[in-house]
Amino acid sequence: MSDTKTMAMDMIRWESNFTDFLFDCIRTTDEGSGEVRNAPQMRYLKEVYDCIENNKILIVVKGRQMFFTHFMSAFYLWLLLFKSNLRLGIMNQN
Repeated sequence: MSDTKTMAMDMIRWESNFTDFLFDCIRTTDEGSGEVRNAPQMRYLKEVYDCIENNKILIVVKGRQMFFTHFMSAFYLWLLLFKSNLRLGIMNQN
């Protein structure tokens, strides 16, 4: 299969499935080793997305190393790339 055809199939898959996009496209840097790695496939990230997708109220008591800030940034990026007619905003408490 050609690279162009493979990329087109991946784009279709990523458009319809945020978790595929997250785990295939998003990278993070390990603070200890400096190594660039794929997004960690933690089960709770899929559960958080299911809550968001089903419009459930979600409260997350966030600790360090949960990947949650990256997760939400990736979700907003996915929305911007693949969805239309959206207004998005990000707020920081600081």
